Amino acid sequence: MAKTPPAGVVKLVDAIRFRLGALQQKLAPPPIAALDFVTGMWNFQIAYTLCELGIPDRLMDQPVSTESIAKAISVPERSVYRLLRAASNIGLTKEVSGRAFRATPICKALRHEALGSVRDFILFQGRYAWTHWGGLKDCVKTGRSAIETIHGKTPFEYFTSPEIAETFNRAMTGISAMTVEALLGAYSFARFRKVADIGGGHGRLLGTILKQYPALHGALLDLPGVVAGAPPILEELGVGDRCQVLEADFFQPLPSVDADLYLMKSVIHDWVDPDAVRILKNVRAQMRNDSRLALCEVVVPGLNQPSFAKHLDLEMLVHASGRERTESEYAALFATAGLRLVHITPTAGPMSLIEAEPV
Repeated sequence: MAKTPPAGVVKLVDAIRFRLGALQQKLAPPPIAALDFVTGMWNFQIAYTLCELGIPDRLMDQPVSTESIAKAISVPERSVYRLLRAASNIGLTKEVSGRAFRATPICKALRHEALGSVRDFILFQGRYAWTHWGGLKDCVKTGRSAIETIHGKTPFEYFTSPEIAETFNRAMTGISAMTVEALLGAYSFARFRKVADIGGGHGRLLGTILKQYPALHGALLDLPGVVAGAPPILEELGVGDRCQVLEADFFQPLPSVDADLYLMKSVIHDWVDPDAVRILKNVRAQMRNDSRLALCEVVVPGLNQPSFAKHLDLEMLVHASGRERTESEYAALFATAGLRLVHITPTAGPMSLIEAEPV
């Protein structure tokens, strides 16, 4: 597994990047600066179209002609040239003479099977989330997700429908692959005997942790239709013999697994406070006095501190009626569920590990 930079270094780089962006915005006349919001929309559609057409997989370190790309994907050459020329404007491609282009490092992150690829997440955003974000105004006015107002379905019903589920699950798997690398670089699981991943999907996160720690055992808990896809992934990672796979609904009493650490990634942010407390109480009921709970979530920082979490908070409103939370808000949730926040470990990604213990 690739070595991740320290969380502090990543935080510093992000802060510098945000400050430079703020300086650029201040130096431009306000109407010109405001137009950046429109070009941001255009930039996403450029990246999304590249992914849909599979162009990043065809661009190499050496220049590739637009003619050869156009023939391969059955698209007019002039259109391909115009798309790639615009992509060079935002750092996705590099144009050379003779109507040819080569890939940049960012472009490589859009390839189909690239390590750390965001391709599937961009495809999900372009195919489905783009329309939902168009309903942000109604989400703000009603507090309900765009899925409810546009489709008349609950988010759970929408994301588990056959036409959506495959794209959504691939998107989440891609995000999980980036998360686990940062998590393992920031947090040691060596002191634990057994880890239970609640709502752990197909087990990619838990399986990778178990692979990194050969003495560790695990338990994967999720809905029946979800954990059915876990055994092949756990076997692929070589940890199938050390991991229980159990059917469970975290809104109902959970099966006993006698774990030292109960882990939940990107679960609590899906839910409003009363539902989040119900989930936490069900986990608390299974914990020993010396067990720990760890939530892998983003933490919203203080006033005027730029953060990905503040955008993701609106993503949760649009798609789940959920929310991101501050440290004090997590502490309040824990207290209501019979837990106490003890430590927050930042990682090199946007996620932090929020630890709690029984009161």
